[in-house]
Amino acid sequence: MIVRKWERTARSPLYDPTFLQLRVIKNAILVPRADFTNKALGAGVLHEQAGTMKVVTRSGIRRKGKDYVLPPPLDTQPKRYVERAVYGGFLFSHFGHFLLESLGRLWLDEINHSCPIIWIPSTANKLTPWMTDILHFTGIHGATEILSGEDGAVEIGELLIADQGFEVERYLHPWFSTWLQRVPYAPQMDRSHVWLSRSALGDLAGVEEEVEIERQLAQDGWIIAHLEEMTISEQVTLFAQATHISGIEGSAFHNLLFVSDFAAKVDIFTRHHSPNFEVIGTALGIDQQRHSLVGGTATDWKRANGSSDRRWSGIDVNETLKIIRTAGRR
Repeated sequence: MIVRKWERTARSPLYDPTFLQLRVIKNAILVPRADFTNKALGAGVLHEQAGTMKVVTRSGIRRKGKDYVLPPPLDTQPKRYVERAVYGGFLFSHFGHFLLESLGRLWLDEINHSCPIIWIPSTANKLTPWMTDILHFTGIHGATEILSGEDGAVEIGELLIADQGFEVERYLHPWFSTWLQRVPYAPQMDRSHVWLSRSALGDLAGVEEEVEIERQLAQDGWIIAHLEEMTISEQVTLFAQATHISGIEGSAFHNLLFVSDFAAKVDIFTRHHSPNFEVIGTALGIDQQRHSLVGGTATDWKRANGSSDRRWSGIDVNETLKIIRTAGRR
């Protein structure tokens, strides 16, 4: 195993590691779940050490300091051989988790073009058009592969494994955040106030009264942005030109990571209070504030994939608008 370290002089708060490693693992075995839909089955990376097959350390997904995916069976036999590859980690279908976790090991430009990137499916087993759009936007145009459970495990002669640049509720490493930055911040006064709309997302929207909030903000001259209808380049340009961005909590706010020297004011109205927004805001030193929805009732529900979400109804529109407008003048 060959190890390279990229040192830095300062640590971000909490759990941020002082350095990230790039390792070259000889004769690694990548193991997908035999059944993609069965989360009780393990997946990950194996290698032989002192005559014994072991799981490669720091090759899984860690969230909140714990392993998110079970390790693979140690007796897994590969069905084919690949000479050299970059380990992409685990592939997620959710925008925020794809951006922060499925791309979290690709922070070194030198590894992104020399050989294929291989992911192990987690909640996604194929690249969607929006995923490909993001890959191309970040400069990744080479070969990619998502392991199929039907195809089984694969042995890699040399597997390049970069440490994870982000961990849920823990840290955003500057090497990863710097790699993501693609567009310089260049505010335009005619695009100063942007509301990140969730109103067209159906069950995922989250706040019943958002349509009325948007109607009144549009009368004030705000841009009401439905990011799901835009390319990633269009989304990032919108962020790069705004001086104030607000909206209901959601992963759309993570687009600010693509902007270098981002300096817009950010106001997030809490839907389920994910700490990841504070992790990102603190790491980047953003002028970001979080606000509670005024009044209303929250209802928790389960998505088809088993994860949970929260809907709000009955919030006070006028009081919420007052907070939005006051925050925009700070």
